[in-house]
Amino acid sequence: MVQEKPDPRLEEILNRINDLQIRFPVAEIVKKTGLNKGNVSAMLAGKKTLSDNFYNAFMQKFPSKDEDAPIVKRIADLQTQLGIYEKRLMDAESVNGVLKTAIEKLTVLVTGKKESLVSSELDEAILMTSKAKMGRLRRRVK
Repeated sequence: MVQEKPDPRLEEILNRINDLQIRFPVAEIVKKTGLNKGNVSAMLAGKKTLSDNFYNAFMQKFPSKDEDAPIVKRIADLQTQLGIYEKRLMDAESVNGVLKTAIEKLTVLVTGKKESLVSSELDEAILMTSKAKMGRLRRRVK
């Protein structure tokens, strides 16, 4: 009598059930896949041949932890990048604040110098006018 080899897909399903620590596999599989409870129980027990429909539905609804690992790693990487970008944003906002303060101080200085330049130019013009008037007065007096 020739012994049939167990279906490798059934072994894969049973290993995944153990890896995922599913306490009541028949109930969980029926709940998530909508398949018939009797058929699920018979296929898991090896009494019935594993159908493609059952295998595909199980694999889709119960992904292995290893299949999720790249996604979990990608999420962790994205969270790290987000933290870096948030720090860079805070640094940029800090630099922006410092630059704004420096610009405001420069504006005050430049505005003050403009006013002092304007007032010194006016003073100079008044002096020149005064000197010119004094010169005219001296000429008249002579």
